[in-house]
Amino acid sequence: MNLELLIIGLYLIFLLGVGISFRRFNTDSSDYFRAGAKGTWWLVGSSIFMSGISSYTFVGNGAGIFQSGWTPLVIYLANTFVLLLSFLFLAAWFRQLRAVTVGEIVRERFGPRTEQFIAYLFVVNSIAWAAVQLYGIAVFAQFLVGGVSQQAVIIVVGLVVLGYSTAGGNWAVMANDFVQSLILVPITILVAILCLSATGGWSGFTDLIAANPEVARDFRFINAPTDFPAAQYAFWWVVAVFFGQTLGQINMTQGAIRYFSAKDGKEARKAALLAGILMAVGCVIWFLPPMTGRLLYEDAILATHEDPRKAAEQAYAVTAQYLLPNGLMGIMVVAMFAATISSMDTGINRNAALIVRDIIPAILRVTRRRAIPQTAEILVSRVVSAMMGGTVISVAFFYSRLEGTDLFQIALNVVTLIMIPTSVPMLLGFLIKKTAPWAAVSSMFLGFLPSFVAMVADMGWTYQERTFWVIGGAFLGYFISLPFYARSSLEYRERAEGFFRKMHTPVDFEREVGKSLDWVQMRMISRYALILGCFLSLLLLIPNPLWGRLACLFVAGSVLAVGSLMHFRAKQLERRDRKVKKQDK
Repeated sequence: MNLELLIIGLYLIFLLGVGISFRRFNTDSSDYFRAGAKGTWWLVGSSIFMSGISSYTFVGNGAGIFQSGWTPLVIYLANTFVLLLSFLFLAAWFRQLRAVTVGEIVRERFGPRTEQFIAYLFVVNSIAWAAVQLYGIAVFAQFLVGGVSQQAVIIVVGLVVLGYSTAGGNWAVMANDFVQSLILVPITILVAILCLSATGGWSGFTDLIAANPEVARDFRFINAPTDFPAAQYAFWWVVAVFFGQTLGQINMTQGAIRYFSAKDGKEARKAALLAGILMAVGCVIWFLPPMTGRLLYEDAILATHEDPRKAAEQAYAVTAQYLLPNGLMGIMVVAMFAATISSMDTGINRNAALIVRDIIPAILRVTRRRAIPQTAEILVSRVVSAMMGGTVISVAFFYSRLEGTDLFQIALNVVTLIMIPTSVPMLLGFLIKKTAPWAAVSSMFLGFLPSFVAMVADMGWTYQERTFWVIGGAFLGYFISLPFYARSSLEYRERAEGFFRKMHTPVDFEREVGKSLDWVQMRMISRYALILGCFLSLLLLIPNPLWGRLACLFVAGSVLAVGSLMHFRAKQLERRDRKVKKQDK
């Protein structure tokens, strides 16, 4: 266990170093919050992928998979579907909005009042979701690192993320997301391969399922409404989750913000494609371990907690612990940290952007005070980022104190209560032009209303019932504004026309943004990848059988290979860039 603690400690220090090294890339708030719109497709795409998963993927979803098999796959099928749509056209549209924050988009589309409403709501939503991720890693780590409380994990990990995201801004967030993906992808692929090996290959895996009638029943993709409490994992649950996930990511707030850092629409589309491919691979490799745990290690998993729902959250961890060779369990924990950190740091950075560029300026205008000087923007941004990190840590503490509620259900409740009501108008807002300026507010109000009534009246709705009522109310609230477009002010209608015109106008990077940093960012990140690969290579010194050493070599070699290819490519781009400069002179 001391080895695992050492690996985790060194890794967290490494992340701080990466974040601090990107500090010099920030000269204004645009750099700090969207990397100056100079992010390459591979950097933006890996960040989108990593921010789309978290420890919840392996803890909360792992519990759902342990119980029901393939059914929670619908969550990641929805994610992949959204990324495919983004590759086809949405990603380019979102980047071409040329925004730094989601508040700026809402202001251009619906006006300043709706902007403020969305900004405050978005901050609350991001805090709640980031705290879910932080709590998730605390649940995972508590089992693997004996004697460490959930609260201690929340504080340590929270402070590390707060440190590098505050220092380096969005550059640090994306750089760390990419480096962390280099660990997460190979280690989770390895665990999936070991699961198949332990079950006798794919045919052995399916035979084990068929041999156990109870497991075979639970592992159906569509279950009967009576198989699980509240008709979970049944047909309408699957439909509700798919639409909830899709609406939550396809809109001009949660969806659009992913692409603000890309250089232009073309780079944004390539970033969506990369993230979609990685997400599609994850659909398979992340599901095998909890299902294998149900087949081979069910008793050991259920023994981890007296509450079966809490015990199910350890399905991935227990399976990995049984299968991985010496030394790689620490890397598995690091991978879970990576998944959590990538979601949390993104949430902190986006919240700080909204507060600094949308909420504070509005307050200063109302109080007739002087705007924040440009020279002070970075300092204010770092202070606000630190405050956001502290808030996320506090909310994660609150989650850790809840009794009788599983992480899977907490996450679904956050999606239903907050994300879906705000997502519907933010989706329809860039699809339907002729609406009244209050369309988004009325949509959100009628979307929130069913959840509020259900809680106050204690109606006992299932997740899917609440989701359908929320979606229906939000759509109704938006469509009732359509007849009032003609009565809207000329200013509003002209602003709406400008919004759609800009969204469909390609970005001219050299004219609008300026000098690219393609080879600079690739060179810096390749160096960190090589350092990380060398560090992982030390695992070969740990006593292991031949297969164990080969497993360690697979993980370390994957990181070293990517780092080497990037370093070589960065040299090529640097030489080409210098040659072009000489020709220009």
